Amino acid sequence: MTRFLCVVILVLAVAAPAFAFVPDPGNTTVSWVNPLSSTCFWVCPDGDASGLEVYVNDQNNQPLQNVVVTVAIANPLVVVLNTAALVATTDVNGYASFTLYAGTDANDANAALSTQVTVTGSYASVNYEFYDATMYCVSPDLDGASTVGPLDYSVFQLDWLKSMAVPPGYRSDYNRDGTVNALDYSKFQLHYGHTYP
Repeated sequence: MTRFLCVVILVLAVAAPAFAFVPDPGNTTVSWVNPLSSTCFWVCPDGDASGLEVYVNDQNNQPLQNVVVTVAIANPLVVVLNTAALVATTDVNGYASFTLYAGTDANDANAALSTQVTVTGSYASVNYEFYDATMYCVSPDLDGASTVGPLDYSVFQLDWLKSMAVPPGYRSDYNRDGTVNALDYSKFQLHYGHTYP
């Protein structure tokens, strides 16, 4: 009887998989909040434009807590004002959100800025890639000075009634219809005076 019991325990020990709960990029979702289009996001110095939400799940599609999630925006002309806001730890629901405090230094570029956006996670000293896409970025802070003010308005005036195919579209074409017009001005005006807190 003892021999049979040892064999059963040994078989169960061998058959039981070694399973660790780790992030599964296939079960993790990254979503833009308030994008201008599927290929364009926008930023404002006070963080009230586009953002990102991340839900990290494991292999069983269950939320995974304590994953350090990082957002990277590659183009240096997208002027990120608070890099600490680009790192967050997932909560008990596997959730992390990102507010983008930024502007663009678009004085020398008529078009929306192209940039690589990457979202990665780190868990138990292992890195995972959750999202990697080329996106366009626009901002009412057109000079990257961390406030939307008179210089930005001057740049907006230079773009007035100009057209460019979308994408990339003009740097001041906030509704992404191909022309800088009154609809874009209404969005610009809503952000006028906004500054980095």
